[in-house]
Amino acid sequence: MSRNNRREGAGIWIGCITAVVIVITAAWISGFDFSAAAGKKLRILSDAFLAAGAVTAGIWILSRVASSGFFDLFSYSFRELGNRLNPARREEKPERFYEYKTRIAGKRKKGGYSMLLVGIGCIALSILFLILFYRTNA
Repeated sequence: MSRNNRREGAGIWIGCITAVVIVITAAWISGFDFSAAAGKKLRILSDAFLAAGAVTAGIWILSRVASSGFFDLFSYSFRELGNRLNPARREEKPERFYEYKTRIAGKRKKGGYSMLLVGIGCIALSILFLILFYRTNA
């Protein structure tokens, strides 16, 4: 198994654990009760899986935006501000933004699609529970 496959497999597990925690928390906050009517349980599960899908897909979107270099200006600015305010970290010749961006671009890794897949799966389960909710209440 190659290193990328191992990392992608770990990403799927991290996404699944994140989704399960969000589903359990959202269902608990919504008042999920095993003795409640089937319609109420299905509605709560649909909402909980939708929340988990939105969060995991949102995490994937933010990681893709971050891996594109969109936030490099902010990280460079705060790093330089810290260098200016702290005399111990002050450099003889400060690094220019272009140099910083090319150095960071060489280290940057592309993220996988594991969080997106988990998010789509959670949203699909949410739709399934929603369909079952409307079938039982029809």
